[in-house]
Amino acid sequence: MEPKRKKDNLELGKSRESVDENGMGVTSLSGPVETAFQKDEGVGMETETPDLVGTEAQDVSDVATLTEELMKARMEAKEYLDLAKRTRAELINFRNRVEKENREFRKLAIESLILELIPVIDSLEGAISAFKDADDGENPLLQGVRKIYAQLHAVLENHGVEIYGQVGDKFNANLHEPLRSESSREVTEDTICGVYQKGVRIGDKVVKPARVAVKTPLVLQTESEAQAREENGGEE
Repeated sequence: MEPKRKKDNLELGKSRESVDENGMGVTSLSGPVETAFQKDEGVGMETETPDLVGTEAQDVSDVATLTEELMKARMEAKEYLDLAKRTRAELINFRNRVEKENREFRKLAIESLILELIPVIDSLEGAISAFKDADDGENPLLQGVRKIYAQLHAVLENHGVEIYGQVGDKFNANLHEPLRSESSREVTEDTICGVYQKGVRIGDKVVKPARVAVKTPLVLQTESEAQAREENGGEE
């Protein structure tokens, strides 16, 4: 019977009973069961720390990658923004240049047209001035010519064209071309006394100066100059 009992103890695992400080019995495992438990516990402790370290390292790597991608995206965004600004500036400059060229072309076209219309305007003015009688004011032909003349002037004014040159205007060498000049006590400054052909200007640019006759102030002689002239027999 004794050998059989020992065999049972080996199969079930030996139990050891110890006494703690309070005299209570504490059963501890020994043998194969104790060894297996300690082995399993040890494996769990060994594998837990490497997994945690690997996760933290992966997180740091992901953050670094995202940071790098963010910086790269910001640089690309800045480059695209600079490109958009340059493109917009170039587009504005191109539009302004085209508008300026169109204005210049329009002015040249208007100038060419006006130069061809000047003789027509002069002819209309000549036709109007040909009616001198008072009864001609009721002439349907004269009224029609005057109406055409007024409409033509209105069209030219709408395009910034000014037709100038009137008797009594102050003479301006930049606007008028003098064809005849005479002295008179009636004026105190150079004054237009006759208009041979109207002048034309667009804005500040003179397309064609007015051809006029000018009346200049008569220079009065002093008494000494008159006496000297009498002594010389009227010769200067």
